[in-house]
Amino acid sequence: VRDRMEKKTTDAPVSFKLYFVNKEGGTTIHRISTKTRPTWDQFVETLQKIYPNQYHPELRIRYEDNDKDKIVVTSELEWQEMFNVNSSTSLVKLWIEDKGGLYFKDAKEQPILQGFYVDNKDNNNNTNPEKQYPSEALERLSKAVPECLQGVFKSNKILPYNLPSWLDAVITVRHPTGDTQDVDLDIDVNKLFDAMYRRALDLLNTGDQEDRLKSKKLFTDLLSLSPGHANVTYNLACVESLLGNVTDAIAQLTKAVQFGFNNLQHMMKDTDLEPLREHPEYKEIIKKLAAESGEQKNPELKPVVSPSTKVEEKKEVKIEKPSEISQAHGEKLKILNEMGFSDQKKNVALLCQFDGRVNDVITYL
Repeated sequence: VRDRMEKKTTDAPVSFKLYFVNKEGGTTIHRISTKTRPTWDQFVETLQKIYPNQYHPELRIRYEDNDKDKIVVTSELEWQEMFNVNSSTSLVKLWIEDKGGLYFKDAKEQPILQGFYVDNKDNNNNTNPEKQYPSEALERLSKAVPECLQGVFKSNKILPYNLPSWLDAVITVRHPTGDTQDVDLDIDVNKLFDAMYRRALDLLNTGDQEDRLKSKKLFTDLLSLSPGHANVTYNLACVESLLGNVTDAIAQLTKAVQFGFNNLQHMMKDTDLEPLREHPEYKEIIKKLAAESGEQKNPELKPVVSPSTKVEEKKEVKIEKPSEISQAHGEKLKILNEMGFSDQKKNVALLCQFDGRVNDVITYL
């Protein structure tokens, strides 16, 4: 019953009375309504869209509680608490204040990379001082990480105090000592990849074309973090297909297969690829995968009515203890170890599981 009540409240329309207060203290009042209760991120995005000349995410937003105190809102948790406080009314009053001063949106300089910290613990929590990343990978990430973060914001400027909630577990804001307006961002690159991937899939599955464009941007940025990632490239093909970009979709699907995507049954059932079914190159891709997997040479290409399940979760692999390390895997084990995958037994088991295809092992890991 409680779940139904909460869903009913969340789905109910909400009216907002907005008091825009400028640096001189002047006030402009606007009123808007939403069909359902927005999340904090959705509300911020709505304000940017409706009031591009009056609002930016660094302005302070406050509401009045039952004690007549003005309470600042900066996160989803505080946003939900605001609705709890205002549960007796369908009209929410908000003060959006420009106090002047410095804003990160006006920063002239680009973010400066301070350096990388590599977690040198293996899967058994043992320290491995030799665990290092190739210099070319660090050089790529030093450019890709800031660009990925900038792309999250409409202004293309990183706003450290206005990060979207889906990045909460990814970034820690730190304040350097001394008299400076700068801040340091401690970014977990692996978590950044995972968060961007989940966010891209969520946007892909809303059915909204604008969200699909955002999903496309995220998948494209993900490939700058991890070039040649088979699942990311496959899902980028799905986005292009849903956007009607058939030629680009075919190109990305071809790359996904080259990078190691070989789930033929999923590809044939994925309704996101429906616009590609009759394309000659799509049929060639299907035939090639069918031949490589030993399935029928002319697989049925009928459309599937059931909704697709995006490729997100890693397939569970039963890892058995190998009896010996094959000489044939020596060079591949060295590659995996250099990339930071230092659990030798697990690497050997996965190489056996994937018939020595090191790219498939890397994708799984």
